[in-house]
Amino acid sequence: MLRLRNSILSHLLSTSAASTVWPFHRHFSAAAAAVSPRPSFAVEKYLIDTCGLTRAQALKAATKISHVNCPSKPDAVLAFLAGLGLSSADVAAVVARDPKFLCAGVERTLDPVVLGLNGLGISRSEVARLVSLAPDRFRNRCIVSKLQYYLPLFGSTERLLRALNHSSNLLSSSLEKVVKPNVAFLQECGLGACDIASLCGCARWILATKPEHVRAMAMRAEAVGVPRGSGAFRQAMQAVAFLSEKEIAIKVEQLKNMLKWSDAEVGIAVRKAPMMLARSNDTLQRKSEFFISEVGLEPAYIARRPALLSYSLEGRIKPRYYVLKFLKSVQMEDSIHLGQSPLEDASEVDDTLKLPSVTNIYEMWEFYSEKKLIFWLILNFVGLHGQFPTSPPMATTALLLRAHHPCNPSPPPPRAAIVCRAMASTAASAAQALRSMAPPHRPELLSLDLPRYDPARSRPVDLAIVGGGPAGLAVAQRVAEAGLSVVSIDPSPGLVWPNNYGVWVDEFEAMGLADCLDTVWPSASVFIDDATSKSLHRPYARVARRKLKSTMMDRCVAHGVDFHQAKVVKAVHNEASSLLICDDGVAIPATVVLDATGFSRCLVQYDMPYNPGYQVAYGILAEVDGHPFDIDKMLFMDWRDSHLPEGSAIKERNTRVPTFLYAMPFSPTKIFLEETSLVARPGLAMDDIQERMAARLKHLGIRIRSVEEDERCVIPMGGPLPVLPQRVVGIGGTAGMVHPSTGYMVARTLATAPIVADAIVRYLDSGNGGITGGDALAAEVWKELWPTDRRRQREFFCFGMDVLLKLDLPGTRRFFNAFFDLEPHYWHGFLSSRLFLPELLMFGLSLFAHASNTSKLEIMAKGTVPLAKMVGNLIQDKDR
Repeated sequence: MLRLRNSILSHLLSTSAASTVWPFHRHFSAAAAAVSPRPSFAVEKYLIDTCGLTRAQALKAATKISHVNCPSKPDAVLAFLAGLGLSSADVAAVVARDPKFLCAGVERTLDPVVLGLNGLGISRSEVARLVSLAPDRFRNRCIVSKLQYYLPLFGSTERLLRALNHSSNLLSSSLEKVVKPNVAFLQECGLGACDIASLCGCARWILATKPEHVRAMAMRAEAVGVPRGSGAFRQAMQAVAFLSEKEIAIKVEQLKNMLKWSDAEVGIAVRKAPMMLARSNDTLQRKSEFFISEVGLEPAYIARRPALLSYSLEGRIKPRYYVLKFLKSVQMEDSIHLGQSPLEDASEVDDTLKLPSVTNIYEMWEFYSEKKLIFWLILNFVGLHGQFPTSPPMATTALLLRAHHPCNPSPPPPRAAIVCRAMASTAASAAQALRSMAPPHRPELLSLDLPRYDPARSRPVDLAIVGGGPAGLAVAQRVAEAGLSVVSIDPSPGLVWPNNYGVWVDEFEAMGLADCLDTVWPSASVFIDDATSKSLHRPYARVARRKLKSTMMDRCVAHGVDFHQAKVVKAVHNEASSLLICDDGVAIPATVVLDATGFSRCLVQYDMPYNPGYQVAYGILAEVDGHPFDIDKMLFMDWRDSHLPEGSAIKERNTRVPTFLYAMPFSPTKIFLEETSLVARPGLAMDDIQERMAARLKHLGIRIRSVEEDERCVIPMGGPLPVLPQRVVGIGGTAGMVHPSTGYMVARTLATAPIVADAIVRYLDSGNGGITGGDALAAEVWKELWPTDRRRQREFFCFGMDVLLKLDLPGTRRFFNAFFDLEPHYWHGFLSSRLFLPELLMFGLSLFAHASNTSKLEIMAKGTVPLAKMVGNLIQDKDR
């Protein structure tokens, strides 16, 4: 055998000219001739020219990757970083921070890490931030398991990334030996996940430090008198985190000396506000001198209210004190109730002191133009410092006090100004009295035994619905009825919807929901002004909220809908399914996701600036001594303004942006009353709405005995549609289905629910053209939800909203006077979204024909731009 091997080798290595080249040798020789010698790889030059590092950074980084002899792997890593969306500067920062990142395997390490993080609900942009924060940890595949543990603890990816920005040690520490023992101990001390996350934001190293150090910190917190399980224990842990026992003892002695506290008073103060242990001596010294020497507070008073020591001396305490001192000097203190202390937080001030809305501050500034200094100080007092272009320094306080001394009084304002202020004060007082009668909000819950979603389920559900409103439950019931698996995700699935819903009876009858109406009025009325009214011969009803919810929930349960009580924080989409990450840590896979969360727009995406109009309303269900309305007629709109005094600011505001009364009289002594701004941009302040309502009720002689419930509504109207199509399907407010001209939505969305449900069922059928899930399926459902005729209809409604936004009270009256003179087919169809573009054009022409000459001119003047906008949008819509 040895002789045979030597013979073969000698034959292969033979260089005789006459010998024939052996085939394998020939192949090797040819390959060697084809490949040119590879030039040496200059690491420093690559780091500077390709990665964007400075020369100094490149020299330092090159020593860590000197073994790299070709650019193939670094090039792949740079392409990976660019694919995540990192800019050139970000890439340079990552490489400078961790040069070895260029040596990581993209296919073996980096891509699997990204896939694992996406599976946890971390988006690509968040992955990019994570790379920038901790590149050295990112190239270790165990990062996925660590983030899987941290995400439920911190509650969101954003909070976790903020914590990692302060300390990336969380990713380098051992979960089993360090982090988990520390978390378990802190939970034993009574801290919840939010408390622990907050503590990490201050004591950033706490979870990554040795468990015995954390236990010692807890013992120091207990030693200052804050027991485990108390609300202040987290603050105590934070306060003593960097203090030794000796330093704490010194701090306590300093507090006793500075604030003249006894041992007992120090104990009281520290137990209530342990963070004072972490405050600088200089700050505490200045505050104690001011409170004791200047203000004259007793040390015991401060000890019982140690939060005073946490407020800014120059920014809050001194301005409020000097304003109070001035008010006393001019004998105004009796007109304001200040709660326990004028120096304490504004949240502790009694409701009788209300902050003026920002929209009115400038009007008040003009009115007090000759008293700008006093007005600026009053704003400081109520916490609105900084609203105006000029802010007099505190040094002007003494000058101001001298200028307004009683011995040198300013001339009295004109009588008209006194009347206006008196009327404004009366209106505000009446609104406050109305608010004070509202009962505390008590959520009404249904007693239901709901089937729960099983988190151990591995197979995706066919449909996951986020949000438990009427539209979401209607879709859930219908899809489940077809035999598909459905889960409804809502933080409070048994909660009865809080707001009163009013509907036209024919709308609910068409959906088979007439038994869910609790009161029906045969007709409705509209007051245009004191001389003109309309009678609408169309039955109107209030929805029985509890019965509607109970009926829909019972139907869902009967057809096998599962429920999960949580809030969805993120959706991660794969090719054929999606993963919903909930705030309780549960991840729910689903083939189709439906966002039914209303105006919160939880998952549905918009790519256009969102600038809607707003319908704002305040309503009460009240027992009254009596009211002037016919109990057989629902009051649909009352545009009268005789309840507002002539020449008053409130009447002038109502003329510019009018509101109307909407009322449901249930009996001679029980009525639902709601003051409503139909649409405005920006929306009216709720305080303004309440003042107008209080003035109206007083004028109508309606004396309220008690308020059963009150409601505040802010409804976005109009604005752009969401991105069409997109992966998450929407319905209701989140899908732009609010009527842009009226604010109606309930009947429209309930009527649309079967269309959406049937489309989902149809396209989940695997035999239907091969569409089984993912983007293609969602696109088909969106087409059913927003077909061309519905998009054109909505564009016309937005045109109507744009016109209404421009009308003042007289113009609005003229508009609705003509509107309710139309044939019922037109105004019924407009309010109920039953008219489509050809009929809407006829509606518009008919409305124009019925309008007065003044109204016609007004519509032409104020509707030209909105009309051109509508036509342009309709032309663009052809390309969809």
